[in-house]
Amino acid sequence: MGVDDPFGKFPRHVALLAGCAVTFLIPGVFLMCCFISTSVEITMGTN
Repeated sequence: MGVDDPFGKFPRHVALLAGCAVTFLIPGVFLMCCFISTSVEITMGTN
C-alpha cells in the first residue's frame, strides 16, 4: 500500500534468526505434547 518492496525493508538477519527459532521450537513443542500425553495416559492407566 504505497511502499515499494516492503519485504526488502526487513533485515535479513532478523528473518534468519526468526526462522531458526521456529525450526528449533516446533520439534520441541511436538515432543513436549507427546511427553504430556504419555504422562497423562500412564497416570490415568489407559496405556
